[in-house]
Amino acid sequence: MKPDAAPAQAGEGLRLAKCVMALARCSRREAEALIEAGAVLVEGRPATAPARRVRPDESVSLAADAQATLRTLDTPLTLLWHDDRPAGDSAAATLSGLKPAPATVSAPGSTAAATPSRLARLRPLLPLQAGQRGLALWSDDPAVQRRLHDRQRPPEQEWRVALRRPWTPEELAQLADRGWRASLSQQQPERWTYRLVGRSPGGPPLSGMPAQGLDGAVFRLRIGAVSLAPLAPGQARLLRTGERF
Repeated sequence: MKPDAAPAQAGEGLRLAKCVMALARCSRREAEALIEAGAVLVEGRPATAPARRVRPDESVSLAADAQATLRTLDTPLTLLWHDDRPAGDSAAATLSGLKPAPATVSAPGSTAAATPSRLARLRPLLPLQAGQRGLALWSDDPAVQRRLHDRQRPPEQEWRVALRRPWTPEELAQLADRGWRASLSQQQPERWTYRLVGRSPGGPPLSGMPAQGLDGAVFRLRIGAVSLAPLAPGQARLLRTGERF
């Protein structure tokens, strides 16, 4: 019988996660992560629902890479996302509905660690505020958390700001006084785009400045040496081995 086509009825047989716990000699969390990662086979086919029931006549086995998958479950993860939500959306971003990034920017090695339950353990760092878009990130890596929360020397950030009029020399001086370098990167009819570089965790201090005619959201392009590119809007990827903020 094909388990995904005709799963056992509720209350019939054992819960799949319980079967995997005995088979792999692992914890319930690890068993559920293995199932979500597609590393568990029922009747030879992947079964990805930990709560499904398995009848006594159905075979349960582990995929060839199951042990490698188990080893990745406690590896620290940092997820990068190109946040392209409309300007009116809530500033509270979530990890739901992320689009997969191209293989060229995926993390090396097994991607099994990025299961739904594994991603749920990540926490937002340097979260984007209302009116901000671009590079957002979540992590459970203590080293990344320490680096991004370094009060003595916060990581440098780069932002893009588009205006409907140029900044005045006084406004540019005000930004410089607050630790932000501003340079004009593009000029179009009735649109001036600036590059801002600074270390304030919350981004450019624009709220206290005179009305400057913002044209769209303020975009974060980079945190330290980690860039938003080449992620397309809505895409996400894992931090690659060797990347540093």
